[in-house]
Amino acid sequence: MSQSPPSSIEGFLKVISKIRGIKSINSFVDLGCGIGSKCAIARIMGINDVSGVEIHPEMLKVANVLSKRQIGRASCRE
Repeated sequence: MSQSPPSSIEGFLKVISKIRGIKSINSFVDLGCGIGSKCAIARIMGINDVSGVEIHPEMLKVANVLSKRQIGRASCRE
């Protein structure tokens, strides 16, 4: 099984900026979130219910440390 390349932060910001004005978006899930960069951006952009899912144990550890520093109460799941 080949691994897909990570999506760019720039591309993600373009998508988020287009949907930002939609009031009904209140959840965000990133499957294969890596260290959680896009989850952090989604939270900063005002989405309150943010979840990241990662199966790589080392990435998961880093994501949990970073998410607690950035937003204080987030966690990433395996």
